[in-house]
Amino acid sequence: MFVVHAKGNSMLPKIKDGDLCVFERYLGGSREGEIVLSQVNEYYEEYGGKYTIKKFHSEKTVNEEGVEVHSKIELQPLNKDGFQTIEIPEDNEAKIATIGVLKYIIC
Repeated sequence: MFVVHAKGNSMLPKIKDGDLCVFERYLGGSREGEIVLSQVNEYYEEYGGKYTIKKFHSEKTVNEEGVEVHSKIELQPLNKDGFQTIEIPEDNEAKIATIGVLKYIIC
């Protein structure tokens, strides 16, 4: 586990600016509906930083080989007042990395 100092208000009311967030390293598996720490290499200029704490949402389809693949990935703010969802095109999935999954918050 590791601790991250939250910056900003995009995850209000759950995470406030300055909160200490305890994450468990992401080693694989479903992230649907989880609050995650993600590295967003390609999108950092548009969204204000290389790392972001957001709610993970994805939709999946089955490809021609019968393998389940992401058709849509979103990193969603809880606070919709002035904050946008980061939409990751399916062909750019490799340009984001989930670093950790939120376990608890130290206020």
